[in-house]
Amino acid sequence: MIDQHILKTVLGITTSSTKQYQQLALSNIQTPNSLSFFDDPRYLDELNANQHITGVFVEENNAERINPEKEIFIVDDPRWHYFTLYNFIAKNNKVNFASQIHPSSQIHPTSYIAERNVIIGKNCIIYPNVTILEDVELGDNCIIQSGTVVGSDAFYYNTKKDRALWYKKMQSCGNVIIEDDVEIGANCTIDRGVTATTRIGSGTKIDNL
Repeated sequence: MIDQHILKTVLGITTSSTKQYQQLALSNIQTPNSLSFFDDPRYLDELNANQHITGVFVEENNAERINPEKEIFIVDDPRWHYFTLYNFIAKNNKVNFASQIHPSSQIHPTSYIAERNVIIGKNCIIYPNVTILEDVELGDNCIIQSGTVVGSDAFYYNTKKDRALWYKKMQSCGNVIIEDDVEIGANCTIDRGVTATTRIGSGTKIDNL
């Protein structure tokens, strides 16, 4: 839960509100009692109409555009506050486990499988020089061709408006789920989501590159 103590500790936001939020969520997520942010007019209508979002980080000059039924937190950089809080929560709630590879799967000795937080199901074939990083799950009967990387960081940076050349990399807190009977060609890259799952559906076939 996200309460006034976490907001104060992580973001330095002091509030008299006793409201608790279930999770952080983007404007289209349907999880009750969520905390989101607004800094892009393209998502204003979606955010305002989403009854599950009950709190919003927003700049002062945009505060009047937010549905008055939602709790508003005035900040100078809504996106930075949102992702800083998300990274803190994700880091502190993450549960690590030793990687699990089914004995029926074939892993080429030149491939790299992260020692933790990877699950590889039955009858998978991992060809030479494949890299599978943390927070990746493969279903059964998957084939990963040579040179492919699964679980790399998402390409996601936050910029400061008053610092034209300042970029802050946002930590990728999502994961990758590759469902059953998927084949991924050579030299592909599949990133983890920043805040959500990158999912490759059952039976998908992806060409090289």
